[in-house]
Amino acid sequence: MTSAKLHAVAAVFYLMLIVSLDATEHKQNDTDSCILRLKENESRVRSDVIKELKEEIKEEFKSQFKRFELLKNEVAVEKARQRVMEEKVDFSYEGVQKLEAALSQCSVITATPITVANTTTTITTTTTTTTAKPVLCSTGFVRFEDHCYILELDKTSWGSARSRCRIMGADLVSINTQAENDFLLAQIKEYYPPDQKTGAYFWMGMRYAVGKYTWADGTEVGFTDWSRGEPNCMDGVCKAFITTYNYAYTWGDGGSDYDFYYICEKDAA
Repeated sequence: MTSAKLHAVAAVFYLMLIVSLDATEHKQNDTDSCILRLKENESRVRSDVIKELKEEIKEEFKSQFKRFELLKNEVAVEKARQRVMEEKVDFSYEGVQKLEAALSQCSVITATPITVANTTTTITTTTTTTTAKPVLCSTGFVRFEDHCYILELDKTSWGSARSRCRIMGADLVSINTQAENDFLLAQIKEYYPPDQKTGAYFWMGMRYAVGKYTWADGTEVGFTDWSRGEPNCMDGVCKAFITTYNYAYTWGDGGSDYDFYYICEKDAA
């Protein structure tokens, strides 16, 4: 083969190599461009998804907040209604007490004949008749000495418990002696015996005010039966209760909004 032919073949091979390299580079550029477009699409899709999620979360938060506000308003209305009912009960209870006091002052008018010098003159005198009658308690109440008690196994707050007691002509219990305390503990143990692990709590009429505990009727607290470490609440919302927790059957204190059982007390009839 002549030198001219060799040059021609080499030139053709060189041209083919250049074309092949150009094609490969073009394919590489197409691949890079495709990958770049995919990444851009992925980034855009991800951004759109995040944006949609943010909007959904924002709308859900608004909805939840509206429901919370409605619920808060309902709670406020219910508390206001309960306060009104308690005030009405207090007013009614005071009216009943005044009526009972007025009735106790009533006298029995009797006519007593007096004979003077064969002339019978009737003089009307006013006498107070006292009739002995047995000491009784209303249905459901249990008597101890001259008082009647009832254990209510319907959980509620301290204020509501006191209102319910007053509806029955009673009040939350005031415990003034060891004997009275033992009597009530015996009643509680009938429902919550010492071998029962479930703890129970019973509101009584003691409340914390002006730096000390007093009974609901304002009388001083004398006898106490606090658990170890009690009382430990000591603020304006604290009220006292009897607890069976850990077989204690002693007294404790806590916030008045807790829902506990309660004990009502009134004078025997």
